[in-house]
Amino acid sequence: MKYLGLLLLLSVGLFGLCGKEPPALAVSRLLVGKDWVWVSWTEKTGAQASRERIDACRKDDVIRFEHSHGQQLYTESKGTLSCGQPSGSAQGKWQLAKDGRTVTIIGEGAAFDDTWQIDELTETRLQLAYRVATSSGAFVMKMTFQKR
Repeated sequence: MKYLGLLLLLSVGLFGLCGKEPPALAVSRLLVGKDWVWVSWTEKTGAQASRERIDACRKDDVIRFEHSHGQQLYTESKGTLSCGQPSGSAQGKWQLAKDGRTVTIIGEGAAFDDTWQIDELTETRLQLAYRVATSSGAFVMKMTFQKR
């Protein structure tokens, strides 16, 4: 009878574990297959106030994360607002950390080619952050996107 109780307890525990989605998979479901429009770029160093850095002509640029044929593909597309540069796009690949807290973007010519912390991710909002220590204090750059 003792073994039956232990077996029942283990079964319930294993069933509970099977129902949980790995963090990276949950993040991937929110991230993938959406056009994310770039709406804000802020920078802050140390105790300085945060400054908005995005040019108005970038506020219709789009990034997109996809799964295709076993690959994780990343695309940046310039919008119709011109910054005096030719319109076009950049492509690359992306990878989530197992804990789902960072995304690494690798792409030749990609504006966001780096490892970013995911500060916020909902169905309609994505905020990526880059943090590094400097002699003037912590440098924090945040990129905010809205789902189109």
